[in-house]
Amino acid sequence: MDIKMPGIDGMEAIRVIKERSPATEIIIISAYDEFDVARDAMQMGISHYILKPISREEFIPAIENVIRKKKQQKKKRESEFNLQEQISKVRNELSRQVVYALMMGDVEKLEDYHYLQTIGGDMGGMAVIVDFRSGQRSEENVKAYCNRAYQHISNYLDQPSKGVISHSLGNKVTVFIYNYGAEKNVEAWMQREIQHIADIVGEKTSISCAIGYGP
Repeated sequence: MDIKMPGIDGMEAIRVIKERSPATEIIIISAYDEFDVARDAMQMGISHYILKPISREEFIPAIENVIRKKKQQKKKRESEFNLQEQISKVRNELSRQVVYALMMGDVEKLEDYHYLQTIGGDMGGMAVIVDFRSGQRSEENVKAYCNRAYQHISNYLDQPSKGVISHSLGNKVTVFIYNYGAEKNVEAWMQREIQHIADIVGEKTSISCAIGYGP
């Protein structure tokens, strides 16, 4: 990129490019040896500011530096993605075990996880089971809807802030929602929560299901 160009100038072009594609790396090659211009360009996130006339010894290291930076960014993204994948697997397994312990009344197991101290306390809550029915649809189709509902309900719970969720046997999603707001009118709170779950399921899927809940 140069600073002075026909039409849009370099600084404006950088601003537009960075707005539309922030990850784009930009090298300025310019005859403008002015501190203010270079400072503004660096603040806009350019990689290098090289003064004309430019030599091969200056240009190639600048390009290599940008390539190295992009490789490092890619490696970091892949590492973060793998870490998130592992965290998701661990969280799902933990949620499954906690949901099973809640269903079975295994207090010792819950104490092992210190789960009630961190997300439920003694505020109580409610259990919800969403049971997807196959009807005329294939088993794979029903399972896909079940997985979709699981993900959207999980996002709503922002677990472990509001509760835990797990796949149950068959095409069912089991949810335990904690009374995270310490609502006094528990029945009204339950009605609001179950309606929200029903809205999520109805909005994100197009398959019939039965929803049961209780304190």
